[in-house]
Amino acid sequence: AKSQAGQETATLGIEVSLSSDAAQKLPQQGTLIISITDGANPIPVAVKQLPLSRFTLSVALDDSNAMMPERLLSSLSQVNVRARISLDGTANPQAGDWFGESGVQGFGEKAQPQTINVQINKQIP
Repeated sequence: AKSQAGQETATLGIEVSLSSDAAQKLPQQGTLIISITDGANPIPVAVKQLPLSRFTLSVALDDSNAMMPERLLSSLSQVNVRARISLDGTANPQAGDWFGESGVQGFGEKAQPQTINVQINKQIP
């Protein structure tokens, strides 16, 4: 409906890779959780959960991944992407989970291309 009305939703491409350390210690089971914030508020605007698979992994998030209908990805001018491997599949970070962050980057019409690389390279103690 939005595309018919001329309102294109913003799409953010994300490429997730593993550091060599994370790759060696990758669990057999787990969930990859990709979350996007505005860089100021820690509450995610958009989230996507995927079963663990191969890395490097490319995914796209858009307004359909929004946590709340009043906070859409397309409304952001900057984003911070976090990718975390959850050992138990829960949203709350646990000791032993591996993660990586992009840092705050510009997003929107003037910030092309819309692909952000995130390397999972840290482990929660």
